[in-house]
Amino acid sequence: MTKARAGAAKRPSAGPTSRGEAGPETASTFYEQEGLAQALLGAIVASSDDAIISKTLDGVITSWNAGAEKIFGYTAAEAIGQSITMIVPEDRLDEEAEVLRRVRAGERIDHFETVRRGKDGRVLDVSVTVSPVRDRSGRIVGASKVARDITERKRLDLVQARLASVIESSDDAIITKTLDGIITSWNRGAEKIFGYTAEEAVGRSITIVIPEDRLDEETEVLRRLRLGQKIDHFETVRRSRDGRLLDVSLTVSPVRDGSGRIVGASKVARDITERKRRDSERQAWLEREQQARRQAERAVQARDEFLATVSHELRSPLNAIMGWAHLLRTGGLDAERVQRAVDTIARNAALQSQLIADILDVQSLTSGKLRLNVQEIDLAFVVEAAIDGVRPAAVAKQITVTPLVEVANPRTMADPDRLQQVIWNLLSNAVKFTPEGGRVDVHLRGTESAVEVVVQDNGPGVRPEFLPQVFERFRQDAPAGHRQGGLGLGLAIVRQLVELHGGSVTASNREVGTGAVFTVRLPRAPKVHTDAVDVRPIPSLGDSEPEGEGPPSLHELRILVVDDEPEAREVVAELLSRFGADVTRAGSAEEALTLFSRVRPHVVVSDISMPDRDGYSLLRQIRGLSKADGGLTPAVALTAGAAGEDRLRALRAGFQYHLPKPVKPVELAQAIASLAAAGG
Repeated sequence: MTKARAGAAKRPSAGPTSRGEAGPETASTFYEQEGLAQALLGAIVASSDDAIISKTLDGVITSWNAGAEKIFGYTAAEAIGQSITMIVPEDRLDEEAEVLRRVRAGERIDHFETVRRGKDGRVLDVSVTVSPVRDRSGRIVGASKVARDITERKRLDLVQARLASVIESSDDAIITKTLDGIITSWNRGAEKIFGYTAEEAVGRSITIVIPEDRLDEETEVLRRLRLGQKIDHFETVRRSRDGRLLDVSLTVSPVRDGSGRIVGASKVARDITERKRRDSERQAWLEREQQARRQAERAVQARDEFLATVSHELRSPLNAIMGWAHLLRTGGLDAERVQRAVDTIARNAALQSQLIADILDVQSLTSGKLRLNVQEIDLAFVVEAAIDGVRPAAVAKQITVTPLVEVANPRTMADPDRLQQVIWNLLSNAVKFTPEGGRVDVHLRGTESAVEVVVQDNGPGVRPEFLPQVFERFRQDAPAGHRQGGLGLGLAIVRQLVELHGGSVTASNREVGTGAVFTVRLPRAPKVHTDAVDVRPIPSLGDSEPEGEGPPSLHELRILVVDDEPEAREVVAELLSRFGADVTRAGSAEEALTLFSRVRPHVVVSDISMPDRDGYSLLRQIRGLSKADGGLTPAVALTAGAAGEDRLRALRAGFQYHLPKPVKPVELAQAIASLAAAGG
C-alpha cells in the first residue's frame, strides 16, 4: 500500500514516551508494535468495500481507499488534494459545512444517510459515518469518513415498500404460509374476502378457509410446492368466516430463501363468485337464446310447412268445387251426375269451412279470447253426439265405433259444443288412421273426482318419437313423403280446449296390439250446483236438422237481408225464400234504413263489413227508433268475421245471433224462427 492510499504518517523519531524514559530496546519494541498496527489498519482500509476517506478540517482529501475508488469512480491520484465537495451535489453543500462544523466541535456523525455524486454524474445513496481525527496532543486536525453505498438497499427498500403497498391495497387476498400450511402474512384483501383479521389468521392453519370436502386439495398443493411447482389460476371453493362458500381463483408459488431452498408459499386468491354468477347467467342467457333461436327456426319451418299445408288443403276442395261448378254451368250432366256434383260441392265446402274454423279456433285460443258457454252437462250425450258426427266417415271405411259407458251419471261443467268438438276431433283422428274394417272404442269412465273419455283405435298407433309433439300445432305423425290430410291443428285445439275446462289430455299407444289411446280427463260437476256458473243466454244451434222433424218454416215472416255483396245477398235471400220467408234485399245500410220503415220486417239479417256504414251502425240506428217504429226488431249478424271477439261485439251491439259465413241454411232458418217465436 502506498503512503497516499494508507494515509499513514511518517514514523516518528525515537524519543521519550509519555510514560517516562525507556531504554533503546524498549523504544524499538514499541515502534515495531506501532508499525505492525498501522500496517494492519492500512490493510483493512485498503480491502474494505466501503469508501474510507480522510480529509482536513477544510475539507481537503488526504486519503482515498480502493472502496472510495469503486464507489465514486475517482482514483486516489485524482481525489487526494481535492476538496471533498467534488462528490457532494450542489444542493447538499450545506450538509458538508455542517459536518465540518460538528467535527471541529469534536462530534461524531453516525450513519447519516444522504446522497453523493460519482465521477460519471450518478447520484448515489450513501450512509456516512464521520469521526474527528486528533493528533498526539488530542487536537482535532482532520476527519475520517466511512461512506457505504446504500443505493441498491434503498432501491430494494423502495421496491419492498411499493410491493407492501400493493399487497396491502390489493382487493385480492395475498397470503404467505409455511410448508406446513401455517399462515405467516394476511393482507387487507384477505380480511375483506374471508372475514378474518390479520391478528385472527396469522399463526393458524390455512385450513380455516378450506371446506372439509376440499382438504385434499391443500395436501396436493403443498406437495407440488415442495417440488418447486407453481399452481396457476386454480378455480375452487373456499369458505369465509361467516360460513359463505366463495368461488375463488388461486395462484400459489413457492417462496425460497437466499440459498434457493423452498421455505414457504405465497398465495393470491381472487374472489370470482360474482364473475361465476355472471358467467352462469350469461351461459343461461346464451342457452335461452339458442333455445329461442331453435324454437324460432322450428316455428319458421312449421309456419312454412303450415302455409304449404293450408294451400294444399284449401285448394283441393276448391278444385272440386270449381270443377263441378263448371260442369254444372256448361250443362250436359244427367240427373245422377248433377246430384253427384251437388253432393261433392257441398261436402268440399263443408271441409273448407271446417279448415277455416280450425284456424280461427287456434287464433282465439292463443290470444286468450275464446269464451266458453259453461254449464252442467251429461258427458254421455256429448259423446253420443260426437259419434253421430263421425259416423258417415266411419261407415264409409266400414269402421265400427262403439261407445262403452262404464260410469253412472258422468256429469261435468263444460261448454257442450266445445267439448263435443274435442271428442269429435279425437274420433275423426282415430277414423282417419284406422284401416278399413277396423274398430274404434270410446270408453266413458269415472272416479270420485273426475270423468274420463278414452278414444282407442286399432290403427298403427303414434310413433314413439312423435308422442311428445303430438299436441303441438302444425305437427302431423307421418313419415317423410307421406303427408296426411288436414292442417295439424286438431289435436292442438283438443289440448287447449281441455285445459280451458280444467282438465288434461294424454296420448299413448296400446300396451297390447297396435293402436293409439287418447284420454281426456275432466273434473266432475260439483254435487251442489251454484248460480256462479257462467251460462250464456244464447242457445246453441245444432249442425243438422232435429231427428224426426222437418226444416223450420218461415212462412209469412218478413225478413230484411242486408249485404253489399250481390251474390252473397242473393244466395241468402234464395235460401230463406225456400223456407217460406218473404225476403226484401238491401245492398247497403242506407238502403236498408229506407226499406225498413216501408217493410217493417220481423227479423233483420245483416252483414257487418259494408262500405260507408257497417252493420253495427245500421243496428244502432234501428235501436234508436221507438218500439212502435220497430226499434226492438230482432237481428242476426251474418258475417265472415268468425273470431270470438267478433261474436262478442255483435251480441253487445244488439244482435241476438252471430252466425259466421258460410252459414248452414238450416242453422240460419232455426235462428230466425226462434227469434220470431220469441216475439222479437
